[in-house]
Formats: sequence, C-alpha cells, structure tokens
Amino acid sequence: AQVNGPKGIAVTSNGRVIISDTNNHAIRAIWNNNLVTIAGTLGSFSDIDDTDNRLYYPIGIALTFNRVLLIADSWNGKIKRLIDDSQ
Repeated sequence: AQVNGPKGIAVTSNGRVIISDTNNHAIRAIWNNNLVTIAGTLGSFSDIDDTDNRLYYPIGIALTFNRVLLIADSWNGKIKRLIDDSQ
C-alpha cells in the first residue's frame, strides 16, 4: 500500500507515525513497519452523516495531549475526532 498526496503528519508519544493520506481519503499509521488505515475508507469519500467513517480529502491532523486525533476533513467541511484507546 502507498500513500497518495500526504498532507499532514503527527507522531504519538509511543513513536507511531500518523499520516493524512489525502488523495486516498484516509488516515494511515505506520505500526511495526506496516502501513495501516485507521480512519476513512480507501477510495471512498463523502460522509452521509456525522457517524460515518468516510473522509473526503483529509488535509491536516493534530494530536492532543490526551491522545485524541483531530482530522481536518476538508471537502466534508468537518473536524472529526479519533480517540486512541490502544494504550
């Protein structure tokens, strides 16, 4: 798997790299040398309602101190939250 038009990057406290894979409409993470989709659906975009996981050109990401990933879902005109409960 490859990223297509990465626009944003964040690094978690445990060293995981998170990338906004803009043209694939997804948020990806590098875990154990693997590229994993953690939000969005590759090749699918435009969410239907606020509970939909799909992203439409996510441009920027930010990680808060309490491990909440904020996603600028640009063409859906929303800021979405992804909570990291893996630790």
